[in-house]
Amino acid sequence: MVNSSYLMDVLILVAGAYITSSWMMWWFNTSLQVHILEVLRWMGWRKHDAQYWSAEVVPGFPTVDLRKWTRKEFEEWTHSKSPYLAELVTCPGCFSFHVAFWVSLALNSLCLVKYDLDFERVLIFILGWFAWPSFANKYLKSIKG
Repeated sequence: MVNSSYLMDVLILVAGAYITSSWMMWWFNTSLQVHILEVLRWMGWRKHDAQYWSAEVVPGFPTVDLRKWTRKEFEEWTHSKSPYLAELVTCPGCFSFHVAFWVSLALNSLCLVKYDLDFERVLIFILGWFAWPSFANKYLKSIKG
């Protein structure tokens, strides 16, 4: 008979891979990032600073308002605001690594309710953190063709 702890570990590894892949798909195949910025602006983050929320896609041409942004405007805007943030949110490898860390931390934290913190739990956390980005990027590449 298989220990239920091992089944939970396998479930975490499989679920984490698909959760990380789903975030990658949503982030790089939709305009989710633009909608997140719209919500942040609506909640009051630099709400009245129109210059902050405009992207100059082509130098010399009028800027594009946040409501009309596409992924390209989002990428230009993030590069103009913070090169580090831009690399994090526009690079699939970087983004997947960070998403995998937080997903692994969340799933393993939920498991701590039932199981104690031991070497296996730490190992599953590290395996998920380093294995899921590879799976997620291969999945994203297969979707994009």
